[in-house]
Amino acid sequence: MKLEKTPVYVPVNSQVNSRKRILLTAVDSINLLERYEYLKQIRSKKRASMSRIKTLFEELHNNLDLIKRQLPYIEEKQIEKEEVKLEKRREKSMIETKKLDNYKQLDRELRQIKDKLARLEI
Repeated sequence: MKLEKTPVYVPVNSQVNSRKRILLTAVDSINLLERYEYLKQIRSKKRASMSRIKTLFEELHNNLDLIKRQLPYIEEKQIEKEEVKLEKRREKSMIETKKLDNYKQLDRELRQIKDKLARLEI
């Protein structure tokens, strides 16, 4: 027994609305595909930018290594001694500025007292 295929028909009540929905779905699909292509372009630009940044950082690292090799070697003890000297200088300068501030304040107070005395004598 061989089954014959016969077409089956289904009634569509609202043909205009069905066609409209199909067309809207097609438009939405096209918009979705356009957005997908746009995102693919952004991703490829991002990959290109990231690879460019990576090469720039590698060049920078290589240049820093070259500079370090060309600079003279200094022991860390010397560097520490220089840092200690700098700290002492900074402390001395801070003390001197505090002294100057105290002197300025005392001068200001002395002038105020002299002004008050001058007003009292009048």
